[in-house]
Amino acid sequence: MTRGAIVVDELVIPITDVRLRDGCIHIYGELTGPVPARDVDAYSVHDETGGVIYRVHDKAQGLLWEAVPAGDTLAVIVPISVVDKTAIMEFQ
Repeated sequence: MTRGAIVVDELVIPITDVRLRDGCIHIYGELTGPVPARDVDAYSVHDETGGVIYRVHDKAQGLLWEAVPAGDTLAVIVPISVVDKTAIMEFQ
């Protein structure tokens, strides 16, 4: 079962886990190298159908990593804090 992806430029990082921790939603993703270095302030998180559920255009929340060589693994954690927002929850 897929959980969606973190999309940075043309790079698609599969989501491996989602946890509630330290007052935030933590989205974990992993990708095996080679992966080019990145310093971006715009990226998005997509659900398993491809729909965008979270989008960032802010340097303070950007992602930064060095180049990852072939065979090594890049682990990305996106913490999301939700403050003073009304949430609509659907239960199935």
